[in-house]
Amino acid sequence: QVFFYNFFYFFKVFMRFDDPVFAKFYDQEQSKSGYPGKLLDPVLAELENYPSVIDIGAGSGFFTIPLLQRGHNVTAIEPSKAMTEILLNKASDLQSPKLSIINDRWENCSYINKHDAAICIHSLYPMDDIKKSILLMKNSASKKIIIVRNSARMKTLSGLIRKELAPEEDRDLNMEITVILKSAEARYAIKEIQERRLHKFRSIDEETKQILFQLKLPEGEIERVKELISSLTFYDGNFFVFESFFCDNMYIFF
Repeated sequence: QVFFYNFFYFFKVFMRFDDPVFAKFYDQEQSKSGYPGKLLDPVLAELENYPSVIDIGAGSGFFTIPLLQRGHNVTAIEPSKAMTEILLNKASDLQSPKLSIINDRWENCSYINKHDAAICIHSLYPMDDIKKSILLMKNSASKKIIIVRNSARMKTLSGLIRKELAPEEDRDLNMEITVILKSAEARYAIKEIQERRLHKFRSIDEETKQILFQLKLPEGEIERVKELISSLTFYDGNFFVFESFFCDNMYIFF
């Protein structure tokens, strides 16, 4: 049952990331929302004395680029070529010898040489075998960082609409991670990172289109989505505003 859940989750999520249109949309929406927000500084601080870093599920480079700017050598693992094209465009003016890109799933990367550190930020979710992925991290770097959502405490506009119109199991990996780390006798610490961000937009019609695309909702849900957006936001005279609350757990282990 877990295998089939993971398989369909991977198919649904990854196959969209491999679509250039969705990859561009995702990158723009993340940037517009202020991602990575308060996640970035703690990660950079933890990696300050670790010259070589594996960025697992690097996506369009929200952590790879700042790490390169800090002088780290980065091996970016990203199965989606559409996402790595965006990353390469962002990194075009940086020192390319410091960046290596591997277009493969992390579970297939046991051949990678050991690095000083490895990060996996919001990238465990589509992986078929969470335990294998974490143990591979353990063997591939001296210091490891995993960041996952504390879903029960988060509140986002698209999340509330998904819960209303397209309810699905919201996979919380925190228990799985702690069990795996304990069984592997890893030394680890957990830091909770909280952030409130104002999500602002000018047009309910445009926001509706974006949420329909993001959640893959049918056109027949347009009016319902508009109603939900109107009821969940307030207008400040210039923008419609929704106060998002993000809560993430950062696992640091050795």
